[in-house]
Amino acid sequence: MLFSVGILLQISGSLVAAESLRGVADELLYLYRPLATDSTKWACLSDPSIVLNLSQINDNYCDCPDGSDEPGTSACGSKSRFFCENQGFAPRYISGSKVDDGVCDCCDCSDENFASNSSWVGSQSCQDLHSEYEQLISKELREQRRGSLALTKLKSEYGVSTIDGDSGEEQQIQDLTSSIEELNKALIACEQDLKEKTALYRRKLRVDNPTLYNFEKLNISYLSSTVDYLFTNVEAISRSYHSLIHIMDDLTYDFNKKLNDQVVNGNVMKYIDYMQKHSGDIEVSPQFDQEQREQVKKYLTSELPQMFRKGSSSYPLLAIKGKFAMVKAIIKVKMKYKDEVLEVIKHLCELMDDVSTNYNVNVQDAGVRKAVSAYGDFLAEYAGIFDVIEVPEKFKLELQRLEDFLDDEAPRVAASAYDVENTIVQQIKNFLSKFRSSVSDGLSNLGDLEATIATIESNRALLNHELQERKNDLQELLRLADIDNSEKDARKIKEISELFHKMDPGCINDAFNNYLYQICFNSEEGRIVQKEDKPQGNSVLIGKFQNFKLDPEISAQRFIDGLRNEHSESDLLAHLESEERSDKTKLLIGNLPDVNSGLIITYGGGARCWNGPARSAQVSFRCSDTFKLRNVYEPTRCHYVFEIDGPLGCTSSFNYEYPAWF
Repeated sequence: MLFSVGILLQISGSLVAAESLRGVADELLYLYRPLATDSTKWACLSDPSIVLNLSQINDNYCDCPDGSDEPGTSACGSKSRFFCENQGFAPRYISGSKVDDGVCDCCDCSDENFASNSSWVGSQSCQDLHSEYEQLISKELREQRRGSLALTKLKSEYGVSTIDGDSGEEQQIQDLTSSIEELNKALIACEQDLKEKTALYRRKLRVDNPTLYNFEKLNISYLSSTVDYLFTNVEAISRSYHSLIHIMDDLTYDFNKKLNDQVVNGNVMKYIDYMQKHSGDIEVSPQFDQEQREQVKKYLTSELPQMFRKGSSSYPLLAIKGKFAMVKAIIKVKMKYKDEVLEVIKHLCELMDDVSTNYNVNVQDAGVRKAVSAYGDFLAEYAGIFDVIEVPEKFKLELQRLEDFLDDEAPRVAASAYDVENTIVQQIKNFLSKFRSSVSDGLSNLGDLEATIATIESNRALLNHELQERKNDLQELLRLADIDNSEKDARKIKEISELFHKMDPGCINDAFNNYLYQICFNSEEGRIVQKEDKPQGNSVLIGKFQNFKLDPEISAQRFIDGLRNEHSESDLLAHLESEERSDKTKLLIGNLPDVNSGLIITYGGGARCWNGPARSAQVSFRCSDTFKLRNVYEPTRCHYVFEIDGPLGCTSSFNYEYPAWF
């Protein structure tokens, strides 16, 4: 008999890529939804013509040219990108080539499968990196505030007018920025509190209710999602069966027998004969598949947890084991049912294939044309209906783990009225019953902890919502307050030009690598002179002031290079780099690289090098309250780059925009 097992089981929801997928950010899970026309299929992101089985995602074999089928393995190498959630720090992408290579490139180590690679190299924790980033931000913003104040004093000293922005808007921006900082701190504290309370709950649960503790270690979510996957496919098969029957029934009623199309007439008779012979065997119901799915969901995700949480059941041991045996039977029979329905569909498709290919097109039979057209739509909608769908080996292993658990633990919770008197199990249960009052405080504490954890999770959600609202408000305020870039640059250039004209002489003197340098910024007399740091050392003119410009891009890159040097002994900068594409990385530090003014002064016409060109130089600035020569190097022969700390590197209009993760 083909189709009857009328009892329990299956899972809710539609077939999506799962609640989570290794290497994929939650907000991008929709990209891994199955095709609308076939719930068992998925198409490569860059080439939708390449259609794969869902089981081919993260199967450690590269099928898509862009590597999108392997977001959680290293199979596609640098073509794929792995998403590090890095809770508590910066979520980022790394190259797929770094996955399971024995090195934790994600600070949460989610890129390493410890089960398959016991030899791995760790990194700083996400929490440690977050603390280090906070210190970096605090230091840089402190430098920026002091430097901006020094720039204001410098302008005042030389009588340079400053065109101020809207102080009200600036105050609003400052207030929102401070609010975001406070909310971030509160969120970090909330996350830490949640982590500690959850760990405490797990420790107490292990002592107070070891059965529930062990139950929660089972992979129930995987069992549920896999049953959902299997039964949803079976439901699709059931729907396809009814669609095909409908097409064949319409053809049987609508075709014109008198037109004597031998192909149509013959296949219609074969269909009628087949259905009469198998009418008692076929009982196909997509609704029944859905009902079973809901029942399995209730059993796995509600009934079992409640039974072990309560520590007792109203059913005897045999009933508890019997219900689990029924679950296994349902899954087994459902797979057999699937195969048998597919055999029916395959036979009917052979009939319709013959009709579609060989019917007499010269005979104007509207019923036949309608059936052939409907059959074409059927094939498009259920293109993957004959793909192999089997129960995964992992599912069988996890189901066996659950069965072993029930064998061990079900006797502890089964209804005592059905247990055999005077057994060791019964004696233990009687003792526990008498002792219940003495442990009630512990159970109450567990309940209190659960309530506390729920409250913290609720507060975390509120903080996240409030934080996002504040960030949105700040972004909108900055957008509204923003002046056209060309106008802003023109204003800055006017101020700097006036300052350079009035600075007299406006020089700094500093030593670097066995040389003494005098660098003067006055536009009329400004020059750079290099002198050997020794008695009667030779002096050389590096160049005279020629012009200046604002180049935020060069300034930002030099700022980033400086950060890398300063933090070369730490993993911080590496963990703040997101490998968005093979040719591009993104540094997740907000607009911090824009902290400097972008001022670059060009000097030329210096003393000629031996058998070479005249010396020249470029001076860039980094915001600070005091002038200091930071670095000197010679990228090309006789052309020098000077990097200087000082107020000229500052801009009073800078407002730090925290990265989205902070």
